[in-house]
Amino acid sequence: MSVSLDHTFTVRPTLIANLRYGLGRTSNNRVPFSDGFDHVALGLPSYYAETAAREGAEFPRFEFSGSVASLGQFGWTRLYAGALTHSLAGSLTKILSNHTIKSGGEYRKLFLNYNQQGYPSGQYTFSSGWTQQEITTTSTTAGFPLASFLLGLPSGGYMTHDGTSASASSYFAGYI
Repeated sequence: MSVSLDHTFTVRPTLIANLRYGLGRTSNNRVPFSDGFDHVALGLPSYYAETAAREGAEFPRFEFSGSVASLGQFGWTRLYAGALTHSLAGSLTKILSNHTIKSGGEYRKLFLNYNQQGYPSGQYTFSSGWTQQEITTTSTTAGFPLASFLLGLPSGGYMTHDGTSASASSYFAGYI
């Protein structure tokens, strides 16, 4: 969305003033396909679902070591970015017999709000460690990551809750 106002004043036949105001706003809200996913349906506890819902519940990411493909979407898909700009510019033009002199300035106020969530519903890694013959002895031939997944025994995992940033800056320029 944008709006602009521009008005030119003829003060005298040899003096012209111009005043301009502009407002611009953009907004980008990217939501993953699995937005609103119910984690309890996967057998996860309700406190987990409540924690994930604070930043936007979505299907979690499951990584399997070895030859099994990952399940779920990559992180950093949920995004909100909003920018707002105000601008005010003015100029004076003086016409002399052999010269024209123009002077003016511009002021801008820029605002930006940004939020991008990494893994608000978590990312979990499954290895063959829980399903190999001996848990304490590493083996390249025993165990299977998908079996560890079916047992609900991840080798690691995390959930991120990232903050929102907001900034404001000003800009001024003049000329003759």
